[in-house]
Amino acid sequence: MSAYLTIFDTGEIINEEEIVEFINDSGIKYGFQTAKKKISELNEKKQFGKPFLIALSDKSDQKVEFQFLLNRKNFLNPNLTLDINNILNKEVVKENDAIINVITKDSELQSLNILGEKFIENSKASILIENFIGENVYYSTGKNQICAQKSGYPYLDNKNRICVKSEIIITKDIINKDLHIICDLIVKGNIIDSQVVVEKNLTVEGEICSPEKIVFVKKDLDVNDINHSIILCKGNLNFKEKIQRSNVNVDKFVFGSFNSEISESNVQAGEGIIAATVGSNRAEKTELEISILPVLKYQMSELGFTEQNYEIKYENRLIKVLRQNFAESSIKIFKIVFPNSYFRILNRSELINKKQESYSISL
Repeated sequence: MSAYLTIFDTGEIINEEEIVEFINDSGIKYGFQTAKKKISELNEKKQFGKPFLIALSDKSDQKVEFQFLLNRKNFLNPNLTLDINNILNKEVVKENDAIINVITKDSELQSLNILGEKFIENSKASILIENFIGENVYYSTGKNQICAQKSGYPYLDNKNRICVKSEIIITKDIINKDLHIICDLIVKGNIIDSQVVVEKNLTVEGEICSPEKIVFVKKDLDVNDINHSIILCKGNLNFKEKIQRSNVNVDKFVFGSFNSEISESNVQAGEGIIAATVGSNRAEKTELEISILPVLKYQMSELGFTEQNYEIKYENRLIKVLRQNFAESSIKIFKIVFPNSYFRILNRSELINKKQESYSISL
């Protein structure tokens, strides 16, 4: 494709700015540099009343090759209903990971307009790249790569654009699985007897019940019930109903709803705990603590480092420094506290021996 311009001799001074404005209004955006080379090769001279070349498309400059860095056969299929089997062994990317190398001869050409001013010429190559970019990806001009904007699972959508799915929704129970999910996970059912690691947020509309396995969430966890489970959460934990017979370790806050209950469990948080009821009529011990990095502390205990080995030994030396960080930390129970409920914030602790309404402790 080419474009020509004819200038007639009217006897008046030619206004070059008007010509530039006319070319811009005509929609011609590229091909000026190629046209200049062509005119030079043919040694053509511009003449009044005769069309002369101003833009020429060089198809060789517009070729774009998309070189996939991952196996497309292992991409998610967006047309299938998502379940656990559909995401196992699929390709995954983290934020800013490269997915595709973009190979062009000249995706952007520096050109001169008719006034001799330099500008970056928009090419068809850049349009092709733009049309290939879908949800949660971006084009890095410096690397000439299409990269992930969010962590997740790459796929090609119905328009053949590269995309990344940053949220997985499972409508069924997860039972007897070993999963590592790189993005947000929403489970409409329950997690049962499964080892689950979620790099982002986890929402479970039902119950988590994994007595011999760990559910590890790198950001926030929202759940209805936790029963007979070990939970590690590096963000906040929000629960609606019950935490019972569980070991729960949360680096930030534990928030219970107006009807929430914690019983026969050890719950440790790094910043604060709020719940409605603690303990039960069975009088089994329930422990709630504000402590230093609960998730790391649990992981160290699994390696053989117990509290007696490091936390209590050094806590008194650190207490003056830690008090400032824990000044606003507290445990608040706004309905009922049953006997044999134990509360602790650093070196301050209390065991409740009688049933009582509401309770709070802070430094």
